[in-house]
Amino acid sequence: MGSVAPWRSREKEWPVSLMSYAEIRFGDAPGVRALVDCLVAAGWRFPGTGGGVCYHVWAVDRDGEPEAVAFTAEADEWPAVAADLSRNLAAGRKVAVYLERPDLDLAADFAFRPDGVVEVTHNVRPMIDECSRATGFTALSRIILCPLTRAGFHFNEVRYTDTYL
Repeated sequence: MGSVAPWRSREKEWPVSLMSYAEIRFGDAPGVRALVDCLVAAGWRFPGTGGGVCYHVWAVDRDGEPEAVAFTAEADEWPAVAADLSRNLAAGRKVAVYLERPDLDLAADFAFRPDGVVEVTHNVRPMIDECSRATGFTALSRIILCPLTRAGFHFNEVRYTDTYL
């Protein structure tokens, strides 16, 4: 996810890496499996070899600090992984699933917090034809928020930050 994408204008190209972060606050906390299945139906994919699932569960380390522990599983294990993530979320742990949009050269972490907020962290690489520069919020709206809305998910607030590196 740390690659550099060009900022295109009619005159020039500049290397730009755009890191985007969003917090999506839902009216009713979405289930991990329901939300991820919706995104997969909208073109997102599990990135591992053969579509393997990459995911994280936050645990408390020896110093009492939260620490993400990474796991991988085969794609056909997704229902069991989703159930495990849901149990961890219900126990008050933050969990995350890593997904890709190969058609857009885009990858994102979808982190589910116990308070019902979903954090999305991604590098925005797709260029938007109407703009001289990629805009993370436009990409987020088109490939994340729109499919979720069409599927019946209701969010109350979206906070969004773009960081140009």
